[in-house]
Amino acid sequence: MCLIFLLLLAVNSCTNKGEETINSDETIGWNKFQGKGIPTSNESYDKLTFLNESIGYLGGEETVITGRTEKKVNFIQKAVLYKTVDQGNSWSKVNVDQEGNITEVFPFKDSLIILNQSLYNEPNILLTTNNGSDWIELVKLTNKQYVRAISFSNSNEGYFITDDKKTIQVYRLNVDTRDIDTLFTLPNNHYKITIGKRSIYSLMPDKNADSKGVLITNIETGIIEEVEFDKPYYVESMALDENQELFLALDYENAESKVISIINGKIAEYNLGVLSDYSLGKTFVHKDWIMIIANQRENMSMPGVTHKLIMTKDKGKTWTVNELPDPLYTKPGFLFENNFFMTYCGNGIFQKMNSK
Repeated sequence: MCLIFLLLLAVNSCTNKGEETINSDETIGWNKFQGKGIPTSNESYDKLTFLNESIGYLGGEETVITGRTEKKVNFIQKAVLYKTVDQGNSWSKVNVDQEGNITEVFPFKDSLIILNQSLYNEPNILLTTNNGSDWIELVKLTNKQYVRAISFSNSNEGYFITDDKKTIQVYRLNVDTRDIDTLFTLPNNHYKITIGKRSIYSLMPDKNADSKGVLITNIETGIIEEVEFDKPYYVESMALDENQELFLALDYENAESKVISIINGKIAEYNLGVLSDYSLGKTFVHKDWIMIIANQRENMSMPGVTHKLIMTKDKGKTWTVNELPDPLYTKPGFLFENNFFMTYCGNGIFQKMNSK
C-alpha cells in the first residue's frame, strides 16, 4: 500500500508577456504531399510518431463492411499500421492482423509496442521485435476497461491506466517478464491524464468548467501534489517536454485562451497577447518551441473550421500565426525535436513543416 501525502501548493506564478506577430514565420517552410502507400479511403488514423528523422509510424483503423440490410450496415474495425523510412514520403504496411484501432505507438531501436483499442473490441497491448512478423500480447483487457493513458519511455518498462467506470487504476508493466504491478488508483472523475517519466498528471474537475487544477502523483512514492489554477478553465490539451515540464492550452468561458506550464509545483504563464482570441487545440513542445493547432473563434460555427498554427521558437517571447497548406484536417500530428512538424490531412495526404 503506497503512502500518500497531500500537499496543496501555493501557486507562484510568473508571466512571460511576449509579443504577438501576426505574420508567418519566414524561417520555416511547408510541403504538402501524397504519402505513397497510404490508402485514400476507408481508413482513419489516430497516431503519428517518429523514432528518428527518417523512421516513423502511422496507426489507426480500417472500416470493413461485412453486410448490409435496409436498416443496418454491419462492419468491423481492423487495426492498421504503416512504417516510413524516408520521413513520410512512402509507407509500407506492417502486419498486425487484429480487429480494433491502433491509438498509441511506441517505437524503439529493436522493438515496437502498440495499444490496440476501440469501442467494439477488447483492448490489448502488443509487442513485436521483428517488424510485425510476430506479435506478443503483453496485456489483454476486458471490454469494460478503457485505457485512459499509456507510456513507455524505454523498451523494458511502461505504465498504463485503465478506467472501468468504477476505478481508475495505475499499472506498471515489465516488458521482459510480462509482470504487471498494480500501483494505486486515481480519483474516479479524473479523466484527462498524462503520464510522465516520474509523475502522473491528471486534471481536477470543477463544476463550472473542465478543471480547477492539476493533480500530480509521483509514480514511485504515491505522494500527491495539487496545483490549482487562478480560476477554472477548460483544458484543451496537455503536453510534456523533454524536461518533464507540463504545458497546458487553456480556455476561459470560450472567450480567452492562454498557455501555462507547470514544473516543480509552480505555474508559468505564456501570454498570447491578441492571439488569446484564438481557440486552442493540440499542443506540441520541444525545448523552446511551443506549437499549437488553433482556429479563430468567430469561425467555429462555420462548416469546415479552418486551422492555423500558432508557434513560438523562444518559449513565449514572440509568437507567430502560420497558415497551413491544408487548414481543414490536422490530425494526427507530430513534432520531431526542432527539426520538422507533420500532420495527416486525409485522403493519403500529409503536410510537413521543416525548419530552414
